[in-house]
Amino acid sequence: MTRESILQTLRQALEPLPYVHALWLEGADAQQMVDEYSDFDINVDVEDDHADEIFRLVESLFPMDQVWDTGRSDEFLYRVYHIRGTSDYWMLDFNLHLHSTGRSGSTFYEGDWIDKPLVLFDKSGVVIMNPPRPPQAPDPERVQDIRFHFSQAGRVRKYIFRGQFPEAYIYYNKYIIEPLVSLIRMKYTPDKRFYYMVHISRHIPSDALARLTALLQNPDLEALSAHLEDALLWYEELTAELGV
Repeated sequence: MTRESILQTLRQALEPLPYVHALWLEGADAQQMVDEYSDFDINVDVEDDHADEIFRLVESLFPMDQVWDTGRSDEFLYRVYHIRGTSDYWMLDFNLHLHSTGRSGSTFYEGDWIDKPLVLFDKSGVVIMNPPRPPQAPDPERVQDIRFHFSQAGRVRKYIFRGQFPEAYIYYNKYIIEPLVSLIRMKYTPDKRFYYMVHISRHIPSDALARLTALLQNPDLEALSAHLEDALLWYEELTAELGV
C-alpha cells in the first residue's frame, strides 16, 4: 500500500457521494514537503447528517489498527487512524468539516506557505483562497501573558539555587521557553503565533533556530542557569524590536 493508493482510494470512495462537497489535504502534501515520516492531514467537507456515515465508510476501506475519536466541536469532527501494515509514521489525521457551519476551516490566504490546501476535489467551492492576509498586530492579552510569565523567572532560579533540576527544568520550559517561542512566532510568523513548536525548524531563520536550539539543551543546572540568562536577554531584544 502506497501513499498515493491510500489517497486514490479515499477520493474514489468519497467523490461520487452527493453529500460530500470537497476533499483536500494540508500539511506536508500541500507544502510539497512529504518525506518518509510525513503523516496525512485529510479534510472532508460533508453534509452534517452524513458525518458519522463518512467515518464508517472510511473505516471500511482500510484495515485500521488504531482509531482515536477526539470528539466533536460545533464545526469539526476529528479522528486519527492508522492502517494496519503501513509505516508507524503514517497516521491519518481525518477532519470532517460540517457543511452548514461555514468556511472558517477551509479558508486560506495567498502567499501563506504554511497553511495551504492541496485540493483533490471541490464540487461546491468550499475551499476559498483569499488575498494575502494583512499584517497581524501582536495580541495585547497575549503580550500581557508573556510579560507575566517572564516576571516569574524567580521560580526557575530558586530551584536552580536549591539544586533541584527536575523542578527548575519544568519551570524553565513553562515560564521562559513557552512565552519566548510566542515572541519568536510574533516576529517571524505572526499569523501562526499559536503553533508553538510545530514545525518551527522550518518556519524561522537558521540563526534564530540555532539560538533557540541552544536554549533547549540543558543537561545540568549549570547549563540551565546560563541559558536562563540568555533567554531573558533574548526576551528583552524581542520585546524592544516588536514594540510590545
